[in-house]
This record gives sequence, structure tokens and C-alpha cells, in this order.
Amino acid sequence: MSNEYGNDYITLTDEDGREIEFEHIGTVELDGMVYVGLIEQFVDPKAQLESDGKLFILKAIEDEGGDEILVTIDDANELKRVADEFQRVYEDEMELDTDQQ
Repeated sequence: MSNEYGNDYITLTDEDGREIEFEHIGTVELDGMVYVGLIEQFVDPKAQLESDGKLFILKAIEDEGGDEILVTIDDANELKRVADEFQRVYEDEMELDTDQQ
């Protein structure tokens, strides 16, 4: 994703309460839903490991309180369609691994 002001980073909290920083790669709309592409910005100083650059595609939905949350895509067909759409929209900027789950 091109951004003249630099990369966008967000911090998400997983189900265990752990905060994880991600780089926002792009957003697409498909079938009335919004999907967000993120790459985890993980560095383990003890193991001296960095993230492998794996792309995570999450679905944006509203929770019961009206807040927007990001959830995993459990349906393999939906994930494939969304990954194909990311590939189409951002084909010049990224290569996608559609075997994410």
C-alpha cells in the first residue's frame, strides 16, 4: 500500500490480552464487507527473530456495543475470495500467500 506519509501501524489485542503491532497493508470491500490486510511487526529480542512477513486478512465487523472489531475469517472459500481481491487490488505492491489457514 502506498502512503505518502509513511506506513500505517496499528496495535491489536489478541484473545489472551497480548498486544501485537501490525503494519496496515490495505483494505478492500467485497460483498458489502470490509477486510483489512495486516503484517505482524514481531521481534523477539531473546530469540532475535523477526516476523516472516505473513499477511493476515481480517474481517471488520461491529460488535454489540457498536465498536468496530477485526475477526479472523473462518470460511476457506470466503478467505480465498478476499485474498483474490487483495491480489487484484494490490497486485503491483504485494504477492499474497492464500494458504493462510
